[in-house]
Amino acid sequence: MAAQPKKVAVMGTHGKSSTAGMLAFALARLGQEPSYAVGADLDVPGSGGHAGQGSFFVAEVDESDRSHVGMNMDVAVITNIGYDHPEVYDDEEQVVDVFESGLALGLREGGTAVVGIDSSGGLELASRLTAAENGPGVVTFGFSTSADWRLTEVSTKGRGNSAVLVGPGGAGYALDLRTVGGHQLLNAAATVITLHVLGQDCGQAVEQLRYFDGVVRRMTSAFEAGGVRVYDSYAHHPDEVRADLAAARSVAGEQGRVITVFQPSGPTRLTVFGRRFGEALSASDEVVVTGSAQPFAVAGLETLSARINAAGGTCRHVEPDRAEAAVRTASLARPGDVVVLMGPGDIAEAGQVLRTVLGDTVGTAV
Repeated sequence: MAAQPKKVAVMGTHGKSSTAGMLAFALARLGQEPSYAVGADLDVPGSGGHAGQGSFFVAEVDESDRSHVGMNMDVAVITNIGYDHPEVYDDEEQVVDVFESGLALGLREGGTAVVGIDSSGGLELASRLTAAENGPGVVTFGFSTSADWRLTEVSTKGRGNSAVLVGPGGAGYALDLRTVGGHQLLNAAATVITLHVLGQDCGQAVEQLRYFDGVVRRMTSAFEAGGVRVYDSYAHHPDEVRADLAAARSVAGEQGRVITVFQPSGPTRLTVFGRRFGEALSASDEVVVTGSAQPFAVAGLETLSARINAAGGTCRHVEPDRAEAAVRTASLARPGDVVVLMGPGDIAEAGQVLRTVLGDTVGTAV
């Protein structure tokens, strides 16, 4: 990456993979032959990385282990900032501090930071960068009316999303996405703005994003069986859970229900964010809590189940075994429902069992 003349680092608590994927996709469709390293596959296995012949390099840069500090870049995209990775950070302020340090060390002189300001951490970082003497160029985006680039006329119904992205001077671009979830509009906004900073044609970029199907396991369609639509979600933070379940609700519509099979990523995260996980998961009509290939105390799963119920949700089943969780989920589902396989672990593999059982049972469900 350091050897390329135009380096874009995509960072943030949420949305990194989708935004980096959108940038790589759009640049490729615009004929730029970019190199890229995305933390998820774009479609087939291995498709998240590519060595192109062009001058652009797009990289998803992760803050979980502070490896983003000092990353060499010409454009820094910060989708949002919130408190995450409690194994590494004490609070949100520390996360913001480390992002600020990372840009100070790694963003070249005259570089640009594209910052989402709908999150409190993103707004704080943008304020610090703007106020800094000899700081970078800062371009902000979001639903916020104070953003330089603002999303308006938003529609998040069904399997797609649309909005108008209004830039400085009032220029508007109609975003029309295949990907589900209103949060994907923010990722698309970050993509279009970054391409504008890089000198690309915004109108052409918006047109190409119409054909982007998302990156793997970011609330992407897995299959449909027995009239039940199944989606894969990598969500492992309460904010991500809330966003993906809102997307699932828009797909299910008025008649369908949302059933979530949730696999926590680890005991520390579950301890720190347990209450918030319970509140976020309560947006489902039914939740089945399951374990992972790594040892996970059943007591922790049961505590999460209790928190979901206390928040007004319905979690009647704790099944540590993923295959058994899939069978239990199939018994709950009926045609028209949306099932979300959620978590960063191996929960997606339970889809094979779920698909088989759904085909056998749901067709006769009442």
